Amino acid sequence: MNLVDFSLNRPITIFMIFTATLILGFISLYNLPVELMPNVNLGRITITTYVRGGLPSEEVEKRISKPLEEALGDISHLKNILTISKEGESTIVLEFEPETNMNYAALDVRERLAKVRNKLPQEAERPIVIQYGYGEFPIIAVSFISGKFSPERLRKFVEAEIKEKILRIEGVARIETVGGREDKILIELDEKRMTALKVSLHEILEILEKSNLNLTGGKILLKGKKYLVRTLGEFKNIKEIENIGIKITPEGSIIRLKDIGKVKLSYLEPREMGRINLMPSVTLYIFKKSLSNTLKVCKKVEKTAKKLKKELKKDMDIIIPFNQGEFISKAINQLKISLLIGAFFAILVLLFFLRDFSAILILALSLPFSLFITFSCIYLTNLSLNVMSLAGLCLGAGMLLDSSIVVIENIFKYQEKKEEISEEEIRTGAKEVSLAIFASVSTTLIVFLPFIFLNKETQRLYSSLSLSIIFSLIGGLFISLSLVPLLTKILLRKKKAIRTQFFSTIERFYKKSLDFVLNFRHLIIALSIVGIVSILFLGQRLEKEFIGLPQEDKFTVFVQLPTGTRIEVTNRIVKKVESFIEKLRQEGEIKNYTTHI
Repeated sequence: MNLVDFSLNRPITIFMIFTATLILGFISLYNLPVELMPNVNLGRITITTYVRGGLPSEEVEKRISKPLEEALGDISHLKNILTISKEGESTIVLEFEPETNMNYAALDVRERLAKVRNKLPQEAERPIVIQYGYGEFPIIAVSFISGKFSPERLRKFVEAEIKEKILRIEGVARIETVGGREDKILIELDEKRMTALKVSLHEILEILEKSNLNLTGGKILLKGKKYLVRTLGEFKNIKEIENIGIKITPEGSIIRLKDIGKVKLSYLEPREMGRINLMPSVTLYIFKKSLSNTLKVCKKVEKTAKKLKKELKKDMDIIIPFNQGEFISKAINQLKISLLIGAFFAILVLLFFLRDFSAILILALSLPFSLFITFSCIYLTNLSLNVMSLAGLCLGAGMLLDSSIVVIENIFKYQEKKEEISEEEIRTGAKEVSLAIFASVSTTLIVFLPFIFLNKETQRLYSSLSLSIIFSLIGGLFISLSLVPLLTKILLRKKKAIRTQFFSTIERFYKKSLDFVLNFRHLIIALSIVGIVSILFLGQRLEKEFIGLPQEDKFTVFVQLPTGTRIEVTNRIVKKVESFIEKLRQEGEIKNYTTHI
């Protein structure tokens, strides 16, 4: 028993199957992750190490960059390694072969960094490992500006009051803060006093490091309860640091830190600066979890920002300069409109040629069921709903009706001279073309076979496009041999096909055209060969790239200065660019612009 027999003999089972497909399709569509592009690793890992105190670039290269290079240089599948050493910062970029599993590579990098961590100077901070991919960039940014508070005070407020609220939003993985300077405690030592009291810098650093600790002290079991003992030694305020004992003089008096220097609250040297529309700002760049829905996360962050805006003081304001969700929503809506317009015109063309509303109803029902099958398959294969997958749906929307049209048209042959068509004729009409449409769909699917020979990252990038087409075509084939014959049995048994003079004219024109092609077949073959060669020649001249970036309603201006340029110099040059852009904003050509130095 083949699929046609099964559908005609067991109609209730078929309706139950498609009801389940409908429910599963709705569930899959609701739960599908929505993002702009498929999350593909770019094959690069960056290790950034910051140094407290501003170590010179030569020392950074010698004491930090070279030990890290030696530790990371023999990682398997490593293609290139780029090292940038500048004042107070070391950056190492690892580029891997295309077939590399980047999750294992990142794990290997972290293990090697843990082994070499003790060889780095004490003033070096823990290395930051970033694995870059299309999903490793922020999805939305929230900027805070104030005409009253300084950027430092604004940053302190944002990190204390705002950051944690946004981190609690479902789907948010982490947040990076740009703008303002972080607090630091500055100790200015008096060299003459140190010499007079015979106190070395090493002694001071050692005392400070050992005194600023919280230590575990074991546990106490008392009356069936367990109490944890901890020694709290971290500094709570500046006075505790000032009064810490450094050394004891021969006379027995204690030399305190305040006796040989001053302790005051200050700020770290600026590593980054942020502005929006020339106003200093503190911006939170928000990253989502890998399987979260970008659109939903952006909407929740936007809703939270609006709520916080009402709670803020009058001299503070919140601006969202970047929201990937808006662009994704626009792109997806445009593709949805294209899909609906394509489906509408497909139905319109079918109505023009078939001239039967029952047949059009059958074909119209096959389209959404094919799409629901596709959504279910996309969800079950752990893909996401993105520009690529929706583009595949748009391409497959026209093709998935082909099989159903062929089945209905063949059934129409048995109905042309009859008032009524029997179930056996429906069965025969569907079976006659089942092998042909299966071969037709197979030849279309075989086009995507070369994808298995591409590298994994390219496969992952374009798999959404190809699999969407494959799923839609397979769904369309399944529906044409199951649901279409069953609906034909119910809706078309007492219909009569309408034939007009217009179609007869088309048939006569086609026969004449076919005669012309057969009579001048050598000329037609020659012209076809010329056309194929021309296409190949023109195809070689087309520009090629890994992926074309979608056009958003924004652009970026990069200002790159020589390595080692101080941030103050960079800031001064960037302000000149900002002054030009500000004129465009005043004229209404630009809505907002942000600066990140």
